[in-house]
Amino acid sequence: MSAIKSPVMFWFSMALALVVLGFVADRTLFLIRAMDATGNVVDLSATNGSCSCGRRCRYACTKFQAQVSFQANETPAALWVSAGSAHGYDCPVAQARYGIGDTVPVLYNPRNPAEAYRNTFADIWGTPLIALLFQICTLISSFTKRGIHN
Repeated sequence: MSAIKSPVMFWFSMALALVVLGFVADRTLFLIRAMDATGNVVDLSATNGSCSCGRRCRYACTKFQAQVSFQANETPAALWVSAGSAHGYDCPVAQARYGIGDTVPVLYNPRNPAEAYRNTFADIWGTPLIALLFQICTLISSFTKRGIHN
């Protein structure tokens, strides 16, 4: 008797494992050639949205984005990063994590400055880690029998 109870979920998990490996390879190659820069916040924007504080807790919020300008090989470049959120709609950008002129550490690909991240663990490795967690969940669920038991 096979330990795999859901072959579809197992193969989906294996496909996700390839995606995770692709993300890890991409980020590793990026870090090998990445260059450091210090960017400055040049613009802030705010949009109304919905935030959560758990599975069943949702509230109205304003989400902030900061445009960070930096020099990449003597060429100006920019990226948008999250600047936090605030409770309620139409909050002023003064409540954002960053202000105009604030400095932000940046890592960028010198061959393609459009490939840039804020120099934090979460910004660089966040997407691969979320994909890995999803892959682990699908792998575990492939060993779990679901449905009505006779």
